[in-house]
Amino acid sequence: MDTVSIKSCDDSTTLSFRLSRRTSDAIEFVASLTGAPFVGEVHSTTYFSGPPTLLFREMAESWKGWKGEKVWSALDGELSLSATSTSLGHITMKIEMVGQSGDFRLYAILGLEAGQLEEVYKNVSVVFPINNR
Repeated sequence: MDTVSIKSCDDSTTLSFRLSRRTSDAIEFVASLTGAPFVGEVHSTTYFSGPPTLLFREMAESWKGWKGEKVWSALDGELSLSATSTSLGHITMKIEMVGQSGDFRLYAILGLEAGQLEEVYKNVSVVFPINNR
């Protein structure tokens, strides 16, 4: 599988990762956001930052909730993901995409539930294995 999509449980917002190329040092990918009224995508890499799977694994391991923010960011800042949780098991993931020349900045919120974190982590890890940096 070269693509994984994560749909918000609150609305139609969807975050997708599509594999572009694997090298010995990194995985290059396209991250896209869809959901009314916007669509956006950025090209990114796991170089230095590791795969976004690291964030999803932390979230799945902490499915009962956590304090503060869990964060993953690409090296050049074109893609940032941060997640917070409530004591009721609702996770708010903030997504920020920045255009290559800074010409656009897109923010979105993805709502997730604690019960779906393990499945999301497994799906993301198929595209971004943790042992492949």
